[in-house]
Amino acid sequence: MAAVISETSSNPVALERFRRDLGELWNDVAPLCHSTEDPAELVAALHAQDGTVHRALPDLEALLAGWRHYDTTSRAILTGAVTYVTETTPTRDGAVAGAGETVGGHDGEVVVDAAIRAILRRR
Repeated sequence: MAAVISETSSNPVALERFRRDLGELWNDVAPLCHSTEDPAELVAALHAQDGTVHRALPDLEALLAGWRHYDTTSRAILTGAVTYVTETTPTRDGAVAGAGETVGGHDGEVVVDAAIRAILRRR
């Protein structure tokens, strides 16, 4: 899995917007941004979440619905956002895969909002 941080990004404007909007969170999210062709694991990760844990889960599901229309950079950004939220938010069985203390709260919303702006805004 190659990180999205690349001078050969398919959409450098979206990548820069995402990085800028994340601010200090970029260092936590960037390693999670990688290209993938099949969003099935991301969808499964979202469905393993308790819907009351994170208000932005419906936004992520909506973004995933448009997966086939996204370029490689947009897919990597969405992968990073979903992974950040799902790996640091308790699952239905109460396990927590990540160590983010405030994900599911403000940090998770910042990441999802940044992904929405980066993916849906045109150059």
